Amino acid sequence: IQDAYEEAQLVAAQTAGPRGSAESIRDLVDGEERPTTKVDMLGAWQLLMKSLYDHQVFLQYSPSLEKLFYQITSCLEESQYGATKTLVDLMAQAVEHEEESQALAAECRYVTLLEILATFASNWDLSPKCQRVWETTMLGLEGDDDGIHETIATASAAGPEDFRKTAYGVLMTLQWVPNAPGLREICGFDDGDGSQLQMPDVVQSIFLQIRSTPLPRHDGIQQLLNRLLQQG
Repeated sequence: IQDAYEEAQLVAAQTAGPRGSAESIRDLVDGEERPTTKVDMLGAWQLLMKSLYDHQVFLQYSPSLEKLFYQITSCLEESQYGATKTLVDLMAQAVEHEEESQALAAECRYVTLLEILATFASNWDLSPKCQRVWETTMLGLEGDDDGIHETIATASAAGPEDFRKTAYGVLMTLQWVPNAPGLREICGFDDGDGSQLQMPDVVQSIFLQIRSTPLPRHDGIQQLLNRLLQQG
């Protein structure tokens, strides 16, 4: 990873324009996001590896992670750098929060994100380790034998796009849900379809009392809705 990162930095330096032209003052003021570069994506991999070895968790999945790194970086298109970086960042975030969750949920979160990342490689099939972790976790947390076997069967028969939606649903059942802009989109959900309902006046009046822009928590809201549906 270090070699690939340094090579990407060298290529970026050689192909960059005059210093200061890549990101102008107007870009920063207007809040325009620059595209994720290969250097950004590989930098996220570096931080993930550092976090894994600093915390000494999930190291049993290091061989799978190393194999996946070579598979993905050899065929990844430039348009996929952003999605890959988001998933790798979320895996590092899951490592950082590992001690705050039940052991089963923490492992399930990490392995599920790893499996979503694997769907960007060619010839993807649901891995036995993901099936095992899902079954162990769901049975341990919910005790729903029929439900988890149905989920695994659906995921096994799904293509990459449909699997990501199923995996997102699994993440929503866990105690702590990673949150990042783009996660729902990566998993195949569209938050910007324009079909939102009109906000009630009483809710609007409360939001108007917030002086700054509220931070979005789409994943947290989705988790809450899932819990309400389960109890209903």
